[in-house]
Amino acid sequence: MTASDRQSQQLARRMSDLAIDKKAQDVKLLDVRQLTDYTSYLLLLTAGNERHARALADHLLETLRPEKIRPLGTEGYDGGQWILLDFGDVVVHIFVTATRLYYDLDSLWVEAARLPVGEGS
Repeated sequence: MTASDRQSQQLARRMSDLAIDKKAQDVKLLDVRQLTDYTSYLLLLTAGNERHARALADHLLETLRPEKIRPLGTEGYDGGQWILLDFGDVVVHIFVTATRLYYDLDSLWVEAARLPVGEGS
């Protein structure tokens, strides 16, 4: 693993910890480096409702901003059903439950390695 890969993985793990701190559910961190060239890691999160989804996005953005870590793009914030935060090497998907089940990215990326999240990961 290169230094850049380690740095990207550390950021992805940190984001998962920040999301867990804000009560994200069904947190999955997927290593997609061998499957796609547009990102290295996907972080899938479930929020209890649209308000919670926006709070998760806000928490990630506000916590990382002082370190000059900003997304390249964001989508879906106003609707809150599916918020995408694109940090380049890490793409965060924040879903409400029904939307996550409908789009089922977990199954789409079934070949991706699942990395442990939470304390001690």
